[in-house]
Amino acid sequence: MADYCTLLVVDFDNTVCPFRSDLVMNGLVPGVCEALAKLMDLGYQIMISSARNNIKYGGFTGSSHRAMARFLIEHEVPYDS
Repeated sequence: MADYCTLLVVDFDNTVCPFRSDLVMNGLVPGVCEALAKLMDLGYQIMISSARNNIKYGGFTGSSHRAMARFLIEHEVPYDS
């Protein structure tokens, strides 16, 4: 891979999982697993990010990110961190 940044930070809501105001994680955005797998094959490192621990959604407890990690694993979403 060339000498440039190969880290892609991907937002969780509406990129990996459709956003719902109640934060229920229900399904994947179509094609997301295939797209992320292709990017990884090209040498990119994928980091999934979210603002779900924002005060608007109940403050920082870490539980939102733990639930996201379970979702990513259960749905076999390819990512590095």
